[in-house]
Amino acid sequence: SSTKAFTRLVLQGRVGAAIRAIKSSVEGVAPVPISPKVIKQLKLKHPEPAETTSYLQGPHLPINEIKFSDVTPEAVLRAAKHLSGSGGPSGADAGLWKHILLCKKFKSTSYELAKALSVLATKLATEQTDPVYLEAFVASRLIPLSKQPSGIRPIGIGEVIRRSVGKVVTTALKPDIIDATAPLQLCGGLKGGVEAAVHAAREMFDSDEC
Repeated sequence: SSTKAFTRLVLQGRVGAAIRAIKSSVEGVAPVPISPKVIKQLKLKHPEPAETTSYLQGPHLPINEIKFSDVTPEAVLRAAKHLSGSGGPSGADAGLWKHILLCKKFKSTSYELAKALSVLATKLATEQTDPVYLEAFVASRLIPLSKQPSGIRPIGIGEVIRRSVGKVVTTALKPDIIDATAPLQLCGGLKGGVEAAVHAAREMFDSDEC
């Protein structure tokens, strides 16, 4: 039941997940049991992907590898503290990855894994990789959710390792992301971005032209 799920998540320290579980039960959003009809609907919403030689479209610009010098094992371990969510097709969720990377009982093994992930992140960010070798990395677990008043809403849950690599790379590129998106995109890491948006909205509503 939703009450048991809420209690279990709270005891695990996953307060955000517990709140979302209660909200989903109130709004009537829940996973739909798999059946031939549901599988057919999912296939209609997700046709077979087209063959491609690259996930990037357009010209391949030269990459300055120096920008990724901060992609280190230590950066991977820092990012691991902020991992959250369910697992992809492998079933390994964020809790498992955090345990493997941050638990002291694994000693040097955790650091070696973080080192391997940093090498992977750097390679993906600086070299062109055949999509065939990335199928498992970008794969998602498709979850059908109920959609009011009828129908289903497909939700894809990717692998946690992909989220970890993404966190490390975006952290390394944070200054470039801010330069490329600010001031139009305040969620790119711009300091005081929310406050700026609030003041801008306030001035707009207070102006005589509004």
